[in-house]
Amino acid sequence: MTNRQPFPLLGILLLAFPATLLARTNILTTGLSTSVDYDSPQYESAAVTSVQDGSVGVKKNDARGDDSANLVVRPLVRFLSESQDNNFELRAAPAIKYDMLNDATGWDADLSISAAQSMSRNWRVTASDAFIRSDNHNPQYSGTLNSPGQDTQSTPPVLAADRGRSLYWQNTAKLASEYTYAEESLVHLGVGYNVLRNDETDVRSYEDYDRSNLDVRHQHRFNPVWKTGADFSLVRGDFTTTGQQPLSVTPENKDLWEYHFMANVDNTSFLHHKISLNYTYIGARYDEDLLGDSQIHEMQLTWWHEFSPQLNTTLGAGPSYEKATGQEANVGGNGKAEINYLIEKGRISFGVEKGYDVDNFSGTGKRGFVDFWNTHLLFDYTLSENFSVNSQLTYRYEDRQEPSTTITSEANDLTEYTTNQIAAGLGLRYAFMRYYSAALNYTYTDQDSERSGDDYQDHRLLLTLSWEQEWLRW
Repeated sequence: MTNRQPFPLLGILLLAFPATLLARTNILTTGLSTSVDYDSPQYESAAVTSVQDGSVGVKKNDARGDDSANLVVRPLVRFLSESQDNNFELRAAPAIKYDMLNDATGWDADLSISAAQSMSRNWRVTASDAFIRSDNHNPQYSGTLNSPGQDTQSTPPVLAADRGRSLYWQNTAKLASEYTYAEESLVHLGVGYNVLRNDETDVRSYEDYDRSNLDVRHQHRFNPVWKTGADFSLVRGDFTTTGQQPLSVTPENKDLWEYHFMANVDNTSFLHHKISLNYTYIGARYDEDLLGDSQIHEMQLTWWHEFSPQLNTTLGAGPSYEKATGQEANVGGNGKAEINYLIEKGRISFGVEKGYDVDNFSGTGKRGFVDFWNTHLLFDYTLSENFSVNSQLTYRYEDRQEPSTTITSEANDLTEYTTNQIAAGLGLRYAFMRYYSAALNYTYTDQDSERSGDDYQDHRLLLTLSWEQEWLRW
């Protein structure tokens, strides 16, 4: 595979948006943060002991720990230049890390550049490029289910939590054009390119990949009552496995095409009510003939209701159909239920979601479709003007079905298995002296899987002291 440059759009951004450097308002912000990051994960390890005559032997090993304790110093520089028609932002937050357990130093990177230009009153072009180098997968749960009619534009995939603290770098570039021809009516065209490269591969198996996507969206409002939308995403994935080979015995070529399509019809005939009918299609086609192609079809009727400015609910349900080549079709259902309640100084959110999805870009070598249940409980509260607390409890159940091959057809534990994951988090933040803040965050994750080698527990404690201040404005 050919390595690509980390910032493929940097030159394009600087050439395409030179006017932003002379924008009416320019702001230079600087900052510095110091943190202590303690992580104590325990992983179950497993290995393939023999592969012959179509049989697979699996040896289950003892748990393996990867404790880490890092002192991290991260300076911040942000430049923002904007006017009525355009904006330009450059952000740099590199980090120096000291490993207190192994007496070693390292570095991280967090760099981004973005720009937007209004070509006319209704036409806007945007571009961005972001580069990150880290050993923290940092999965962020959004905390809310998709609202009715929400688009399905491709976003960089979230790396799996069971990657562990593995050093990697990832670059994401985006270019988009959007034309609004009437109120809540638009046409959107976007392209994206995402690169993942792993720097540490001596213990577990990881995947490097190049992910390209093309996104098209059309949204149209016919009148104050009726609105429609349609989204299409074409995704190409090119993969290379590094380190120890994954447990599943599959062909080396795992390159693929993904197809995503969603259409929705929204009706708002009644005040504070919204009814949506959504159709979703996800398809995957692998270059390797031995890996079976798959497809998902889902329909959902959703009702959203605002009881008051503080309370709203979402309810939805519908049929689902999933079919993989060489396997029986799976006919089931999908649904969602969520309640959001805003209190005077915070919010409470509880939700449950059932559905099907595709997972080919986790970074761990897993493939195929997922029949999942998601549950979340979130609570945020501001105790005072300067002191706030946030907490979350999530549970996810997955019934995974990986593409089957003639080799793995007799080893169902490698291609079909269930996973249960529970995660809890608590965060405290205190702001003081205008430009300073202190934060303490604790997260706990526990995963139990039928697949050997996927079980793990993780405790992480992060203490951060930071300063951020606007330095210049002209």
